[in-house]
Amino acid sequence: MADKLHQDLSCTICAQMFTQPVTLDCGHNFCKACIVGVWGELEAVVSCPQCGREFPRRELVTNQLLVTVVASLQHLNPGVETGGNGLRCPVHLEDPQLFCSKDLRLICSSCLALGEERSHRLITIEEAYEFCKGKLENSVLFLEKKLEEYRGAQSDREFKISETLELVESLQENVEAEFAKLHQFLQRQEGALTEKLRRESENLVHSLEGSFKLISKKSSSIEKFIAEIRSLIDTEDRSRLLTDIKCVLQ
Repeated sequence: MADKLHQDLSCTICAQMFTQPVTLDCGHNFCKACIVGVWGELEAVVSCPQCGREFPRRELVTNQLLVTVVASLQHLNPGVETGGNGLRCPVHLEDPQLFCSKDLRLICSSCLALGEERSHRLITIEEAYEFCKGKLENSVLFLEKKLEEYRGAQSDREFKISETLELVESLQENVEAEFAKLHQFLQRQEGALTEKLRRESENLVHSLEGSFKLISKKSSSIEKFIAEIRSLIDTEDRSRLLTDIKCVLQ
């Protein structure tokens, strides 16, 4: 049954599964590139390679049903031959011809036929690799700058914590020394001021420590993002790079 299905979904010219299937007026289907290649040097009147019916005009209508069926079969069975480099338009699941540098996605002939990308900057697949790597490099530079800022803030918080603890210790020593001299008539005031100083110092240190932990967490998160992006930059899997870049940049 699988062989019969594969045969029904194959072009009679190239004997491979349909790529951009089109339908002639006689109802027979072929790969767009195959039928255009057969008709290439013929005169105005062309004919169907399968039934021989002649047509005065070269009208090719995309068979959207076949496009959907072939795409579904290829999705369910990745082992089915598809040709090309494995890249697919995310909308029509067809072989891509260009790359949209605005939407960061692959563009096939069906996208171009719909005219959705006219206002966008379209580049070739080869140009897209360098373009996307450049985008990722800029992201790394941005994140590295942010990481440097967070590390600077982290160092500043560490210094302020240490400075605050030293100041508190010094103040407490001074307060205790002063109140020791006046212990008899200032005992109540000494206890109240010491307790107030302790509470304020704990609150301040707690606040600074919370800020320090948050900055440390963000720094670790940025380091992780940088590692992931560098892994994407260094990968030889071009399909992964072009497929994942939008999600990574967001």
